Amino acid sequence: MSAPSTSLRRGLLLLAAIFGFALAVVAVLRNAAAVQEVVFVNGLDFTVQVSAGGTWLRLKPNEHQVRAFPEGALEITVTHEGKLLAQDMVLLPEGGGHFVYNVLGAAPLYLSKVVYSPRSASGATAAPEPEPRPLLGTPFERVSRVDYVLTEPPSSLTLQRDARGAVTRVHLGLADGDWTVRFNWLLNSGHTAEAHRLAETIARALPDMPEAKELALFSGMSLDGGEGSHAVVATARAWRDANPDSLDAHRLWAYQMRRAGRLDEVRAHYTAELATTPNSALLAILLARTETGREARARIEALHRAHPDDLVVRRALAMLYVREQLWAEALPLFIALAGDDPEYAERYADAHDEVLMGLGRREEAEQRAAARIPSVEAKKPTPWNELLHFARLRGRLVLAGASSPLKHHVSHVAVEDKVTGALLRTWLAASMGEDVSDADLRMVPVEVPRRSAAVILAALQAGPEAVVGPSATADTRAFHFMGSEVGILLAAEFERLGDSALAARMLQVSKAELGFAELQDVVRGARDVDSLATMRSEERAALLLAVARGQDARGVRSTETYARVKKLALLPGAVTIALAKWPRPKPGGAVAGAPAP
Repeated sequence: MSAPSTSLRRGLLLLAAIFGFALAVVAVLRNAAAVQEVVFVNGLDFTVQVSAGGTWLRLKPNEHQVRAFPEGALEITVTHEGKLLAQDMVLLPEGGGHFVYNVLGAAPLYLSKVVYSPRSASGATAAPEPEPRPLLGTPFERVSRVDYVLTEPPSSLTLQRDARGAVTRVHLGLADGDWTVRFNWLLNSGHTAEAHRLAETIARALPDMPEAKELALFSGMSLDGGEGSHAVVATARAWRDANPDSLDAHRLWAYQMRRAGRLDEVRAHYTAELATTPNSALLAILLARTETGREARARIEALHRAHPDDLVVRRALAMLYVREQLWAEALPLFIALAGDDPEYAERYADAHDEVLMGLGRREEAEQRAAARIPSVEAKKPTPWNELLHFARLRGRLVLAGASSPLKHHVSHVAVEDKVTGALLRTWLAASMGEDVSDADLRMVPVEVPRRSAAVILAALQAGPEAVVGPSATADTRAFHFMGSEVGILLAAEFERLGDSALAARMLQVSKAELGFAELQDVVRGARDVDSLATMRSEERAALLLAVARGQDARGVRSTETYARVKKLALLPGAVTIALAKWPRPKPGGAVAGAPAP
């Protein structure tokens, strides 16, 4: 057999070389294409330095930059003035998409869909965006496709002639406000875990930022439904130990302990602490909060005589007098607070109005409350709680007539946004026990928490049975807009009717400062409501109303109990609604005013 010719060998070698070169080109092209773009965003109020895969970036506040990296693992380090803030290992997999690195999760990023509806054969206009999905609180995120990255979407699109139907585009946006504003948005919109993760991340990275620690604690308290009371109590105890001079930190721990049914431990703790430090006004106030009304009053009055100029003691005694409706004793203390307490306007002005109401000085109380509501011309946000407070002082909601003080504010909100105006009217009317407009209610999306509050308050007028449905699915956000007395009223009535599970849930979601065992003891007559010295008068009225209704159901004289309820329920609210609208039980399970089966 003869050997291959030289020309044949040369041809084979040339083909092999061409094939090898082609493979090399394909590999180079493939490797060149195997990169992913990452958007780096800094939502902090100072400049940070970012190291990512050998690339260095300097990001100013609210700045973003885009860089490309090969697929695979990418190590990212963030520093500020040489101090390490974050170190993350992220993965850039195959498949494309967009990758976002949000420093500490602080930038208020969101994803939204922009829907363009056809307006002609060749164009489309943007429709209102559906509810955006927040990316705040998550340092690294992969999204499948983004059409507009941190730029405003166009108001219209030019479509091909044969295009039919709506066209959807995805927008990555950056909302206004710093991370604390967006933290509140996350918490109020039900993204509690994301809010907690954001605050904890920033608190760890920036230990000198006290507001981050406080917000992390607050959001952690909101997770108790999922994490359990033991975790929440432990968190509150750690916060108390870290802030031994803070009344709010101690009250938070005592509040969580009480809800867990461990008030005796709180009393023992402060008794021992006060024995060690007998001159501590703070410890004496905290111990008084675990005592009955008479014991607490004697302790705080003695403390005030010993420390007449102590602002914390004066506050404690003033609020104790309000809870016990000792109006004449409370008034000079509130006048003093109005003169020198920096927290008076935010925390004590409404209670001062209540004192005046208790003394029969309604007109003066109304004038004071009206003066705190900014005028429409001031172009400041309308304080809805102040509007409701004014309506309660007046005793009714008046939204008609040129002289109505509330009309201008409610009308102004409605002019700015019809849906928000409808929500405000609905919530105010339901809170006052007045008729709610079905048309207004239909305008507001069902997922809005304040709407859920209005639905429960409106159902309250029909009796406790009517509230079972809407309250069984309501969460803490809805009860936030009703007040803790609503949760206590429903919990006490459901417990009286024998539904302990629903009663316990009402206490949990309303965040009422009341243990379930305490609730049961009061409803069953084993404990007097006046022994719960830290509860506000309207909260005690809610408990006492269930006691009176229980007396009705057993055929026991209830006249004196109802008189106590009416005395405690000074202003319109859930208790006055129930007093006026709920049919009274009859012995044997019948209800007065209810039709026979």
